Amino acid sequence: MKSSLARKLLFLILTIACKIQTQVESLEFDFPEFKESNDSDLIRDNSYIVLGAIQVTPDVRGGSLTNHAGRALYKKPFKLWNKDKKATFNTTFVINISNQTDPGGEGLAFVLTPEKTAPQNSSGMWLGLVNERTNKTLESRIVAVEFDTRKSYPGDLDGNHRNLVFSREIDLSAYLPETVYVGFTASTSDFTELNCVKSWSFEGLEIDGDGKMLWLWIFIPIVCVVVVGGFFGALYLRSKSKAGETNPDIEAELDNCAVNPQKFKLRELKRATGNFNQDNKLGQGGFGMVFKGKWEGRDIAVKRVSENRIKGSKSSYPRSRRLYMPNGSLDRSIFLGAKSRSNLTWEIRKNIIRGLSQALEYLHNGCEKRILHRDIKASNVMLDSDFNAKLGDFGLARMIQQSEMTHQQRRSLEHRDIWLQRLSSMREPRLRRMCIRSEF
Repeated sequence: MKSSLARKLLFLILTIACKIQTQVESLEFDFPEFKESNDSDLIRDNSYIVLGAIQVTPDVRGGSLTNHAGRALYKKPFKLWNKDKKATFNTTFVINISNQTDPGGEGLAFVLTPEKTAPQNSSGMWLGLVNERTNKTLESRIVAVEFDTRKSYPGDLDGNHRNLVFSREIDLSAYLPETVYVGFTASTSDFTELNCVKSWSFEGLEIDGDGKMLWLWIFIPIVCVVVVGGFFGALYLRSKSKAGETNPDIEAELDNCAVNPQKFKLRELKRATGNFNQDNKLGQGGFGMVFKGKWEGRDIAVKRVSENRIKGSKSSYPRSRRLYMPNGSLDRSIFLGAKSRSNLTWEIRKNIIRGLSQALEYLHNGCEKRILHRDIKASNVMLDSDFNAKLGDFGLARMIQQSEMTHQQRRSLEHRDIWLQRLSSMREPRLRRMCIRSEF
């Protein structure tokens, strides 16, 4: 049970950890090349996949290549920043720009943008990023790394920006909205070229959701683990508790008993006796204490067996009985005072002896397996409200098979059975002078 519970909790923790990891590194992809099946991974605007690459502007052999603008973006947006945290990313790509005129034009750019499509009239010098109206305005919230192939206007640097290598830390939150798309944009003019992306990988440490809610992604899994762990722990403890309600030695003895008594759950006996309240204690014997209780409107007596005595004796089978004797044991009526003895008229005493002899005769001959009580004494003879005798305390009793007895024991038991049968049927006054002999 413990190992099974541990495996379940470990699986739950790993699942939640993977979920948290997914929330932190949720945008990651790698295209070593582009296939037609990758088309569903992209947002395309006047671009397409062909010959293992993204053609960001049309590649129409024999058709017009002039004055086009196109975009190819990854389909899932990237959470770039919030007011508490900023994301980071790393991207690598291989591009191929092939001039179709001399010089070629106009260029290709890696872009972060909130817009899925290129603005109208953004071909030529604008590289599909902005147009004349939106250039240098707040409307064009865009960041791009250009691979310009022609000096398009007097203020342009030169006719080749393709060999730039730089490393610079930039806070993009000043230029971009919280969520953007990543990808490529390109354009041609009267000067043309083929703008191809042959491979692309991207790994972003993304900020998912409101930064103030990030603590929930930490707190909720912990609560889930504690709650689920507590649930399985409670089940485990409950199973251990149920297992503790029974004792293997007692169960084995009871199963082998000729008259198997009814079994009760521990919580039922606790409820009947007020959780074994000391106020309900009737007495204490060698194998435990006896408590008064109520069961289905009836007075009962419940014997709580001592664990130490269970471990020390394997021949006993103490058990709880649905029986309550309001007049207590016979020894109380005999030894505790003249008032108690006055209740024991000779007729009652004769009836007690007869009832005890009937009990022993039943144990020896009425049961499927013979039972020897081995502890007949006044304190083990219980009296009901009418002073009828009931034999109790089977702590030392044992079952015996005919094959287990010696010849001498068998003859002694047979003679005693004859004596008990006679005794149980006698009604003469001379019975007053007789006593019960103890068993071997």
